Formats: sequence, C-alpha cells, structure tokens
Amino acid sequence: MAKIPPPDEITATFNRFQVLKDSELDDFRGFLDEHKDILQQQYRDFDSERQAFDEMNKRMEGEKLKISEEREQIEQEVRRIRELNLSLQN
Repeated sequence: MAKIPPPDEITATFNRFQVLKDSELDDFRGFLDEHKDILQQQYRDFDSERQAFDEMNKRMEGEKLKISEEREQIEQEVRRIRELNLSLQN
C-alpha cells in the first residue's frame, strides 16, 4: 500500500491549483459563448462583403468587355474613314 503524504504536503499541493467555482465556470462559458457569437457575426459580415466585392468585380469585368468592344468598333470605323480618305486623295 502506498504511503499517505503528510497533511502539509497535501495542503501545499492543493494550494498550487486554483479550484473554480461553478459560477465562475458559468461566467467563463457565457463569456466564450458571447465572443463566439461576435466572431460568427463578424464572419457573416466578412462573407457578405466578400460576396459584394465578387459581384462588383463581375460587373466591372462586364463593363471592361463592353468598353473593349466599343473601342474595337470605333477603331474599325476610324480605319474605314482613313481608307476612304486615302482613296479620295488618290
């Protein structure tokens, strides 16, 4: 059978560890739950901002494509006008 340590040693060992009361544990759980809710809300906000950013990028790509097509049409028209000018000069 193991030897039982003296009371002073037992007291010293238990004094090194802090024992939490149930109310303290409940407070800590409440704190964690509250901050978990805050983090979840921040994640939802971040996700909605990311989706809005992605949507804006898609619209900008569409606008860039439109502008590029319009520029090509204008360049073709300018080429046609130059060719007509050259043909009129000759």
